[in-house]
Amino acid sequence: MADNSKYGNNRNVWRKSYGTGQATRPPQLTTYEVFDVVSEPVNFDPITGKPLVSSSITIDLQKTVRHRDFFKTFGISGPIIIGEYDEGLIHFNNVDTVSFNFNVTFSGSPYIVFSMEGEAAAVQNTYNLNIYGLSVTNANGIVGLSAPFSGTIRYRAAYAEGFPAYFYGKSGSTTPTSGWFVASANKLNPDNQSYLSASWSALLAPIPVLFQTPFDDNLNFDANVAVQPQAGTLNNAGVISNLSAPISSSIYILAVQ
Repeated sequence: MADNSKYGNNRNVWRKSYGTGQATRPPQLTTYEVFDVVSEPVNFDPITGKPLVSSSITIDLQKTVRHRDFFKTFGISGPIIIGEYDEGLIHFNNVDTVSFNFNVTFSGSPYIVFSMEGEAAAVQNTYNLNIYGLSVTNANGIVGLSAPFSGTIRYRAAYAEGFPAYFYGKSGSTTPTSGWFVASANKLNPDNQSYLSASWSALLAPIPVLFQTPFDDNLNFDANVAVQPQAGTLNNAGVISNLSAPISSSIYILAVQ
């Protein structure tokens, strides 16, 4: 139906209005930072997590045409935490212990998990091979196996001041930690139990991808165990896992949305 009101008939009411006398007004300069959004959504410093500024522009607002169009923006509620992340391969040649260095130096000791993937995971009997951590710092770590092994182990290391956090898996990272992803991490102690009731800061995904690794950071020499989630217990904030033997050492957890 046509709008016959005074607003519908008088189209001048709908015209955009602009400031006048721009030539006589003193300059009102404002500088804006411009981010590189070509190769990635935004390039972030891998250590500080802050956006990298590629250039800046200065605009005289008195010479900028402005009108009264109305916009409403929607975003993520609450603070956004950007963490530090590294991922890589550790090569074994018929040994059961290997030292390795991270590709970055973390701001603090990261949460680290290990997994056997690719061709090594398909080798017969490697499913009986337990992987556990022996030590970790912000720059390097030591990983142990329950038996000598020739092949490749993948590590994933994450550090953040809170969780859930956003991380960026760079070249060489694999699903589900390639590109931008959201994850929570935790470190728990079973207290000489043969099961673990684990929890972490809740994720949006109802069933996250879960990585769990025993870690002998207490020097108890009992981290050589298998960790297996109980069927039907994994959710967005926790899981119950069976351990092949009681341990008091830590278990590191990384849950990826």
